[in-house]
Amino acid sequence: ACPDQLGPSLGRELDTTRYELLAYPILDNPKFVDWVDYAERNAGLDPEAIAQQVLERAGDRPIFVAFGDSFLTFKGQCERVVGYLATQRPTEQVIAAEPEAFYEPITLVMAGVPTA
Repeated sequence: ACPDQLGPSLGRELDTTRYELLAYPILDNPKFVDWVDYAERNAGLDPEAIAQQVLERAGDRPIFVAFGDSFLTFKGQCERVVGYLATQRPTEQVIAAEPEAFYEPITLVMAGVPTA
């Protein structure tokens, strides 16, 4: 879930016996969001390094990234995560965000299994 603000709601809907849900940037259980120094923390992140950690954790499993681009303190970071994953694995958009239909629309992208 990118950003972590999407984690709690996704966690309520996702079958976590089948999928491991991680929240960007901490890559941990997204049940709660740590709002302490939130903007400052987010300003110092390295999305590509965090995406590499996701790849390492996933191994040969596909990766699904649910992300929104309207969260102010992230300024394109989620797109950078997806962009980095796309340099390492084939990706496809599963669900497109519909900003006219939803208050906080999300996009779902799948980074498939490694090809090499």
